Amino acid sequence: MFYRDIPQLLTIQQASHLINVHPNTLRNWEKKGKISAIRIGSRRDRRFLQSDIWNLCRNNTNTDNTS
Repeated sequence: MFYRDIPQLLTIQQASHLINVHPNTLRNWEKKGKISAIRIGSRRDRRFLQSDIWNLCRNNTNTDNTS
């Protein structure tokens, strides 16, 4: 997958796959305020901005996946 092919809004599955973490890790990071999610629809599904995912990776290269 090329960078230009990645959508701007990512599902939790897409975002977790992109940075190789479990979806629950992203949920935990959102709860702790490490990343923000956009909630959509009646189910309040999470969507993550591509730029937020990249910034998280750049700023937290030593982030423990379980924290």
